[in-house]
Amino acid sequence: MDQVTIAEYDPQWPILFEQEARAIRQVLGERLVGIEHFGSTSVPGLAAKPIIDIIIATRSKDDWPLIIEPLRTIGYACWMGNTDPTRMFFAKVTPPQSQHRTHHLIVAEFGGHHWERLTLLRDYFRAHLDEAFLYETYKRELGVRFRESRGAYTKAKGPYLDRIEDRAREDRKWNSQSSANSDSGK
Repeated sequence: MDQVTIAEYDPQWPILFEQEARAIRQVLGERLVGIEHFGSTSVPGLAAKPIIDIIIATRSKDDWPLIIEPLRTIGYACWMGNTDPTRMFFAKVTPPQSQHRTHHLIVAEFGGHHWERLTLLRDYFRAHLDEAFLYETYKRELGVRFRESRGAYTKAKGPYLDRIEDRAREDRKWNSQSSANSDSGK
C-alpha cells in the first residue's frame, strides 16, 4: 500500500473531490468551517499520485475528537500515530475494488500553518504551470527512486516544496504591493 505510483492527470479528480466534499459536509455538518482540494490532483493537467488530497477545518480544535467517528462512517481511518498536535490525518481505502488509498484528509486550523501552506502551494502551481510541470518531472524521478517508500518520497519532496512556498509567498507579497500601488493611483 505504500508504493509510489505517479498517474497522468485525470479530469475526474476535481469531480471526485466535489463528491467527497459533499459526503464530508453531510457527516460533519456545522462543525465544518472549511474544505479545500489541494495537492497535485488539484492542479489541472498535472500528473500525481492518484489520491485526492483534502484539507478541512472545524469550528474549534475541541471538535477534532468528535469528527473521528462521523468520518469513519464514510470510510476514513484516523492515523492515531500522528505526533503533530497542529493537525490530524485520515486515509480512505475503498475495498473491495481497491486496497489502495483513494483519499487523504488533513484536519487543521482554518488559516493556520497547514491550511495556508497547502492552499498557497496549490494556488501557486495553478498560476505557474511551467513550475508545476517542473515539479511533475521531479516527482516522477523521486517516484522511481523511492517507489517502495511513500514516506521517503514525501520527505524528499520537502526541500523543493519549501523553496516553492517561499517563492509563492514572495509572489503573493509582490502582487499585494502591486495591487495596493495601482489602487492608490486611482
